[in-house]
Formats: sequence, structure tokens, C-alpha cells
Amino acid sequence: MRSPIHTALLLVFLLPTLSSAQDSLNVSLVAQIHHNWDFAAGIDVQDDIAYVATFETGLRILDVSDPTSPVELGYFFREAYCTDVKVSGNTAYVLFANDEGWADGGLSILDISDPSNPEEIGLLAPNWIMAYQIELEDSLVYIVSGYIRIVDVSDPTDPEVIGEYFPPTGVRVRDIALFENYLYAAAEDSGTRLVDISDPTDPVEVTSIPGAYAFEVAIMDTIALIACVEENHSV
Repeated sequence: MRSPIHTALLLVFLLPTLSSAQDSLNVSLVAQIHHNWDFAAGIDVQDDIAYVATFETGLRILDVSDPTSPVELGYFFREAYCTDVKVSGNTAYVLFANDEGWADGGLSILDISDPSNPEEIGLLAPNWIMAYQIELEDSLVYIVSGYIRIVDVSDPTDPEVIGEYFPPTGVRVRDIALFENYLYAAAEDSGTRLVDISDPTDPVEVTSIPGAYAFEVAIMDTIALIACVEENHSV
């Protein structure tokens, strides 16, 4: 049975200026928008447009040029769970996952030159169960669903899987970040895995970083920041 519809909120915050950045509480809510969307699972922003993956209710496209009054412009829907989105130029790469009777998932590639009327121009539609994150670099899309698929989108009308990284048995990839020729994979209770992607057709794990339950990873300059959970607290 599918989960009930929830109310999803897009919250817009006013961030502190440099002069007041030392005050970590100097952040204020200036607006929010909510409809009968399912929960917001992923977001990307380009110029003054926000693209929000809202799980059972598809991709929602919002004008946030006035941060005090965000407005919904358009949407795109498939019979699958919309779990993440990345945007580059006039193209949006939208991840839809299958589960609990929904079977229209895949990587949907949209022409968003008119944000009020997104049009699907390409689709890669294998039977993906709960694929939940994508990263985009140049003409490659990296899809996370416990393991990693690498998709060539140089021709957006004909996306093609060109490589896959399968972690060791019992290891599940939860989140990834890209840095130069390497991919950092947060792998839950298996720590963080470092994968050489210099040849995207043949990704190779080169080492692992043991530690607490690795939930998400981000790169800042040459530093990898790993969000972990250890004995019921985040580190």
C-alpha cells in the first residue's frame, strides 16, 4: 500500500550576512509554499527557479525570484516516486523510483526552457527499486540505489548506462560526492568507500574509510565532510 499524501513545505530562509555570520541563530524564515504534495525528497536551484522532487507527486517547479512569495510554475509527473533532481542549462535530470506497485520509474530527462511546461526528451527506464540520489558532472549522471550506475547523457534523447560500481557484499551505498577522478560513497555502517572513476566504464574501489554509520558526504575544496551517526548521535 502506498503511503498517504503528506503536506510538503518549501521553506525560504534569510541567511546571515558576513558581518553577523558569527551568530549561528541569525537565520530567519521569510516564506514558505505548500500544496498537497508528498514530502520533498530532493531540490536543485538554477537562477530564480527551484526544482523540487516531491516523491509521489512528481517534480514541482517554482519561481523563487521573490523569496518572500514563491510561486509554483509547473510540474512533471510519472507513475513512480520522484526522489531527486539535478539541473544544467535548459535540461533537468529527474530520478523516479519504482516501489509498492509503481513501475514507471527511471531517469527522465526534461527540456525546461519553458519552466511552466517541461517536456520529456529522453528516458532511461530499467526496473529501479528505490533509486534515491543523482549527481551530475559534465555529460555523466551518477545514480545511487544501494550501488551506483553511471549514465552517459551526452545525447539527452538516448541516455545509456556505461558503467556500474557494485560495493562488496553486504555494503549499501547511501550517498555520494564527486571530486576530480574520485567518487566518495557514504555506505552506512560500512563507512565511506573511495572509488576511482577516471574510467567511468570501469569504476574501481581503491580504499575504504572505516568509522561510524556514514549517511551523507560532501566535498569542500580538498576536504571530505561525512555526516555520520554513532551511538545515537551525529558526528
